Amino acid sequence: MKLKILIICILISPALFSQFETEKLSFEFGYGLNKYSMENLNRFFIDSVTSQSNPKILDKKLEKGQKFDLSINYRPSKYFNVGLFSSYQYGSQSSTPKFIETDDFGNVIAQHERNYELKTQAISFGINSTLFLNTLLKLDQKNSKFLQNLKLGVGLNGGVAYSKVISDMRSKSFPLASYYEFFESMDFQGQAFIDIGYYFSKSSLFSSIGIKLGYQYFVTKTVRDRLDNEWVIFNEYPINLDFSGLFIGTYIMIGK
Repeated sequence: MKLKILIICILISPALFSQFETEKLSFEFGYGLNKYSMENLNRFFIDSVTSQSNPKILDKKLEKGQKFDLSINYRPSKYFNVGLFSSYQYGSQSSTPKFIETDDFGNVIAQHERNYELKTQAISFGINSTLFLNTLLKLDQKNSKFLQNLKLGVGLNGGVAYSKVISDMRSKSFPLASYYEFFESMDFQGQAFIDIGYYFSKSSLFSSIGIKLGYQYFVTKTVRDRLDNEWVIFNEYPINLDFSGLFIGTYIMIGK
């Protein structure tokens, strides 16, 4: 159902924007880095479970991630734009814990190498808008070419995000020691940001590059497995994901 909603939005968006003047359309492709909070995941799972196991599975906290952004914007006024955005972000930590195989008397038979990964990921889509401060400040009327081409803005975006956390253990030499678990949630995600860019071409192709700095608010409910059971550690500590934190990214814009 979630996939169907995403596909419908992707199919509908070109039809919506085809009704607008194409010279006022722009497309942005971006990449960035995020800081994450992940307090419950780090405290109740990594600190209390994986780092306390024998042998130790994972003792590195998940505190950062990467993201890829795509947005389609329409500029009805020289002062602001509105549009649709989609984003994919993820973070992970990995380790190579050993598995000790013993006989019925506790004697060591063999040691097996394993690969473990704890990964969080989220796909989001929604609406966004940017207010252009360079236009309000009339920088395009300055004598300096640099100021004329400078883009300054403040913006907001918000929408629906589908998130997942994956706990993946793999062992080729001893498959019984392998497992794969995942937990999901659907929640609100929003960002506030500062946009600093530069128009280096009047062409509609790759007209500007820039950076965005801001803060992301993205806290999920208690995540659930595929049987719709909540993930609760020791039957006491529910786990949710907190992608909230500062971010910085760069982008290329096609259009005006």
